[in-house]
Amino acid sequence: METKRHAAVARLRFGVLVAVAVMALLVGVAATPATPAARAATPAAWTIAVYVNADNNLEPYWDSTNLPQLESLPASSAVNVVAMVDRLSTSGTQLVKLGGGQERVVANYPEKDFGDGATFAWFLSTVHRLYPATHLAVIAWDHGYGWRYFSYDETSGDRITMPELQAALQTAKVPVAILGFDACNMADIEVAYQVSLTGLVHLMVASEQTVAGSGYPYNTMFAPVVSNPSRTPAQVANDMVQAYGDYYAAQSYTNGTANTATLSATDITTLATYTADIQAWSRRLHTDLPTYRKVYLHDLNQTYIAWESDHYDLGNFAGILASDPAVTDSTLKALTQRVVSDIKASVLSERNGTKAAACTGLTLWFGQHLDWTTWQDAYAAEVAYGQPAAMDWWAFLNDLNAK
Repeated sequence: METKRHAAVARLRFGVLVAVAVMALLVGVAATPATPAARAATPAAWTIAVYVNADNNLEPYWDSTNLPQLESLPASSAVNVVAMVDRLSTSGTQLVKLGGGQERVVANYPEKDFGDGATFAWFLSTVHRLYPATHLAVIAWDHGYGWRYFSYDETSGDRITMPELQAALQTAKVPVAILGFDACNMADIEVAYQVSLTGLVHLMVASEQTVAGSGYPYNTMFAPVVSNPSRTPAQVANDMVQAYGDYYAAQSYTNGTANTATLSATDITTLATYTADIQAWSRRLHTDLPTYRKVYLHDLNQTYIAWESDHYDLGNFAGILASDPAVTDSTLKALTQRVVSDIKASVLSERNGTKAAACTGLTLWFGQHLDWTTWQDAYAAEVAYGQPAAMDWWAFLNDLNAK
């Protein structure tokens, strides 16, 4: 059975404040290569940089599938294709340049904790310095679990939380045209919102659902931009979504995960403009909870759910709620319909497997029962979306789960 890019843990407790406070120091220490790497002489049109956390059970997929795909891309002076690779089987970290049928080691570094946000910040800064480009596409290659974490490093036992992701982007101060997650469950509005707070990410490409071990089809995803480097970030993000959909559609009769494969491209900049709409909707849901609690739960039962993360498709839920005749509050109906429209406007493209047809591009956590008791503290501590200054979603869920 194929490994999935998701490694669940029963309960996470991270020293978030400590991690953020020391991040700048760690970045400075980590950024000295064992082998000097020369900076590219002229900025390229694109740099595609993959953060490969193969320090876990996904390592075989890098060697058997994704590395050959990236090597097979044509060499191009206008498009840099690079990967920073940390393996479970060896000590140390390598920066490699890919394409033209080969992998070339550019630099060797000491062993690094790829589950630390400081390492992600160092990666962004290093790639930006060595491979300047008009557009930067960053792919996080590893396990993911929505707002809970991405990039699980088995050697350290660490993983990158949402505050660490936000701090890493802000520390590096590198504009990212496309932030892709070749990891499970990351097409999550909590993730998108946290990223939007940096003002540094334009587009996000991620899956609502479980991602098979084989992950992204890198060769077909990036072939169009390598052949035509003038492609815009929106065009490249759409290329990624369409190639992913085609790749798994061809496997739908032999790979069960393919039937629920989803990928979407979300315009983070556009989504950020709808923050006030989503805030108003969240607060109205909370205000109306005493009246409509059973309605919410009924409509959630009709909503598409990412089975492994217990996240519900946001647009699907909002559409069901907006058309539910049991809801007679005209304000709630109007606000809910506005959220449906906002999601449609923010999601540039999506491809969904035959069993995920209801997906609209982004999920939202409605933690209940064991899922709530397991993760409520982590959500309160780590997710900006849940805070009173944002959507106050934690307070809503807490009351939703009250006996």
